[in-house]
Amino acid sequence: MNMQQAKPLSARDRAVAKKQQHDQRAFWLDIVLDSPVLLTILGAAHFVLAFYVRESQPGWSALHSLIPLAVGLYFATNRRVPVIYAAYMAAYIAGCEVMWRQNEFAAFWESGKIYSSLILFAAWVRDKKPKLTWAPALYLLALLPGILLTVVQLFDVKSLLSSNATGPVSLFIMVAFFSTQRLSSDEVRRLFTAFALPVVGIAGIVIYRVNNLDIAWTGDSNNETSGFGANQVSTAISMAWFFLAAMTIVFFSGRQRALNYALAVGTAIWMVVAAFFTFSRGGLIGSGVALIVMMVLMLGVPSRRMSVAVALAGVALFFAIIFPSLDNTTQGYLAARYNAESPDQDLTTHRARLIQQEIQVFLKYPITGVGVGQGKAVRDAEFDFLSASHTEYTRLLAEHGILGVGANILIVIIAFQAFRKQETWQGRALSLSLIAWGLIYMSHAAMRTVEPSLAIGLACAVLAVDMSENRIIRREDYRRLLNPRAPAQRIAETITS
Repeated sequence: MNMQQAKPLSARDRAVAKKQQHDQRAFWLDIVLDSPVLLTILGAAHFVLAFYVRESQPGWSALHSLIPLAVGLYFATNRRVPVIYAAYMAAYIAGCEVMWRQNEFAAFWESGKIYSSLILFAAWVRDKKPKLTWAPALYLLALLPGILLTVVQLFDVKSLLSSNATGPVSLFIMVAFFSTQRLSSDEVRRLFTAFALPVVGIAGIVIYRVNNLDIAWTGDSNNETSGFGANQVSTAISMAWFFLAAMTIVFFSGRQRALNYALAVGTAIWMVVAAFFTFSRGGLIGSGVALIVMMVLMLGVPSRRMSVAVALAGVALFFAIIFPSLDNTTQGYLAARYNAESPDQDLTTHRARLIQQEIQVFLKYPITGVGVGQGKAVRDAEFDFLSASHTEYTRLLAEHGILGVGANILIVIIAFQAFRKQETWQGRALSLSLIAWGLIYMSHAAMRTVEPSLAIGLACAVLAVDMSENRIIRREDYRRLLNPRAPAQRIAETITS
């Protein structure tokens, strides 16, 4: 009996086998992001860390920003590590951004945007030919003349490092990276968890200050309870509780991950309470709208309708039981804030005035705009009103001129393409709700933080690809079914896939 001797594996085959073995092995980051016990411990640790740094201001707090950056870049550049782990670290840094600002960590102001963008850019270009669709490419090109105008005329480096420049660049990078990704439900859930983890520290500071300080309640945004800018604190907390709520509606069912479900629900409710105490409405309203969008689309998934019903019941109970208690704690100012009952209260908090002024600046400089980062100074000189922009869409008009109009249109196109590419109802619900969250954020907080870039970028991935039982039937699928020449096997694949 002739026995053929097995041929030794080539170097390439050995490398492929090693990568497959690595991918199949449980990675430590997966274990951390899946364990309710570890998540509880780490959440508490983030509050302790935030409180200690806030009180002591140690120089070593810079390590908390540099270590995630180093780990994320390692994941992004090491081809043996799946690229999703770089995305987890970028999401974690995005969640840390406001915590660093709130508690004065030794990290520079735009580190959240820059660090997370560096990680995802490295992950995106580690392929020799990174893919880039036309819409984000044109979006970046539309911004370049405004940047060059600032460099050539004023050489204003500070403006180039402001959120007016780093925000749109981070949006481009995250859209470019996530557009190449197909994420399973577990990967989406871990991304959400990675972002929410450090936000526990932000919410903890708010709850601590409410319980331990003598707060003078008013009908305005409350920086005293927030420990920092109420708008940024509220939006960070609201994005986190929206992510946690999305996990319970879209992914968890029955007894599956019961402890994770309970932890997500409890933490989400606690974060909603903290967000209300900031008295900043933008984050809560944005997350509320995104949650409604998600629940409406999830009604198209029969197996998730009970989850939607439970979520609606939970919202009703919150406003029937918990909200009145919060209103009593704030001496009635919380309800007055959302009802705009104060006669001298500006419902838009001067945003309408800023929008009007930015449109006037655009009409005066329609071709080139005034240059990135220069809108604030120009409005101060012409209208004697010194305030940073709060609306990204009119800021683009004022600072980039006619190309700002194009940039706004391209944002809408990117959002439409992101929704259209989804393959499952869960994917569409996640994508459209993330888009809604990001667009609403940019309407009231411009691009102060990296959060809208993360939301819209993540919406551009094909989400929940493993939930094929809820696959969306497209027109091309109907054509395949109606084609008499289509092989029976292909028809069966269309029906069952």
